[in-house]
Amino acid sequence: MKRILITLFAVFSLANVSAAQVELTSGGGWTDFEFAPNYDNNDISEWASTFSFKVTEASTLTVTDFGLAGDVFEVFSAEFVSGAFTPVGSLGLTSAVAASTLHTFDRDAAAASASWSSRVFHFGIGSYVISGLALDNREGSGAIRLDSGVSEVPIPAAIFLFAPALLSFFGLRRKSSV
Repeated sequence: MKRILITLFAVFSLANVSAAQVELTSGGGWTDFEFAPNYDNNDISEWASTFSFKVTEASTLTVTDFGLAGDVFEVFSAEFVSGAFTPVGSLGLTSAVAASTLHTFDRDAAAASASWSSRVFHFGIGSYVISGLALDNREGSGAIRLDSGVSEVPIPAAIFLFAPALLSFFGLRRKSSV
């Protein structure tokens, strides 16, 4: 029941996209967002901003905690279809981490570290609005970044996985020729 209420709350927030909406641009770097305790509901804090963006090629959206480690976010999306934003629902949670006293204001370091909660979301062509909730009662900050033109499978990693298979085929072929 609590999960349904949180989802409805976030979808309702997406329907009201006029409040504190920030336009994200691909390659524009990190954009910070704030959240504060919701004293009516001690479990969640709504992001102070919603974020909109238009994607013309495969893109990623990175959401990370920074500052004091330990905040976990649930990210919600709406898509622009037939002239109106249609709620898609929850995209999922950022990674779970233990609350700690670690501090950093380096967003790249926080996104790359297992000590801070973060996640990369993938988007296809379209227009989107993103909102979120902090799933604890702490004041804090997070950051969001849009990157486009990213490969679904990183090429260097794919080459290291594919090369041994190719070499083994050549080795098998050479053995059968002899």
